[in-house]
Amino acid sequence: MTWGDAMKDIKEKPTAHMPRSNATGEIPKAALKKAWAEAKEKSRTMLRESTSTQGDGDYTKPQTFEIDKMSAILHRMCHNAYRYRAGDSSFFRFQTSRLFIPAEAGDAAAVLIGSKGFNPFITILLCLVIGLLVGVWQGYWIGYKRIPPFITTLAGMFIFRGFGRLVLDNKTVSIQNKSFLNVFTSYINIPGLDDGKKYSALIVGVLIACYIIFSTMRSRANKAKKGYRQNTAASDYSRAAVIAVVILWYCYKLYQYKGISVMLVWVVAICMIYNFITSKTAFGRYFYAIGGNEKATQLSGIDTNKVYFIAYANMGLLAGLAGLLCAARVGSVNGSTGTSFEMDAIGSCFIGGASAYGGSGTVGGVVIGALLLGVINMGMSIMGIGDSWQYVVKGVVILLAVFLDYFRNKGKK
Repeated sequence: MTWGDAMKDIKEKPTAHMPRSNATGEIPKAALKKAWAEAKEKSRTMLRESTSTQGDGDYTKPQTFEIDKMSAILHRMCHNAYRYRAGDSSFFRFQTSRLFIPAEAGDAAAVLIGSKGFNPFITILLCLVIGLLVGVWQGYWIGYKRIPPFITTLAGMFIFRGFGRLVLDNKTVSIQNKSFLNVFTSYINIPGLDDGKKYSALIVGVLIACYIIFSTMRSRANKAKKGYRQNTAASDYSRAAVIAVVILWYCYKLYQYKGISVMLVWVVAICMIYNFITSKTAFGRYFYAIGGNEKATQLSGIDTNKVYFIAYANMGLLAGLAGLLCAARVGSVNGSTGTSFEMDAIGSCFIGGASAYGGSGTVGGVVIGALLLGVINMGMSIMGIGDSWQYVVKGVVILLAVFLDYFRNKGKK
């Protein structure tokens, strides 16, 4: 509702308690503004109450408030981590990809499940295919026709946002199908182990902590054997210990709450797959090569057009997954779903260490950046900071990250 619509509605349906001018019989503008402000605050309160009770429990219960905050931050991190592949091209000199596939995939899922009654698992596959096809479309124009990525993806943002609103018929569509919601927002429950307290969370935390310490020891042994230069033992082991303690602490919180979220399983699986691709495969190293120096990469015999095409196809696929994840998390979809997602993705990449000059950045670093950005967003919301100041704070954080990147690259030169 716009200001004009609100004023018209209030004038046509004035409430009895509203003061009116004796001379003209009209409602004073101050009273209209006050009524509009009260209506906006009431709608925001209702929205917070409706969204806070979906998926992760009731935020109004003091005993679950802390773990709910953590779960919400984790969900935010998951969204940003998925959007990292959909919204960032840091390995390609940060050519911003403003794909609006998350909204499109979420819109399609909401309509197919909520309105048409489709099978939820078939719907998930269809939405992933839609995301992949949109990524293929973008990758073709960028990779083989060499249309600037910014222009291609900016046009795609408007096109697919428009398609999404057409699919929804400019309405808000809710998703009530339990099978669909459980795929993304449920919690792991092992019979016999998680009947009371969620012991599976503790077991997983201990195993991961042991693996981190063991992998650090093995990595140092391999580097020493091959004569590679490495950090001091105190530095490596202290870092591994801090990570292990944080994981154990978080798993202990999960043990006290509902256990391991399926959302966490999704994000860990995606991060592990793409971390392996970018760090352990030759094709994954092409991303870094093109980001560092595309011309030299092309002269070395690598088909850069193909790399671009596959990269954007992957972005489309994971952006579609992000749309499904967001739709399940919120429980409904409207025409504004996905707005500013690309900005959060860009911010996560910069905060996580991706360079604006290309050729650097890791999946793990971007996940950390997404987590920090999620903490910032959630913290400001809990403190009651207005939307305007939230944008200001996020902008300053991103600007500081870019400055650090600039000075770091300037020092290398």
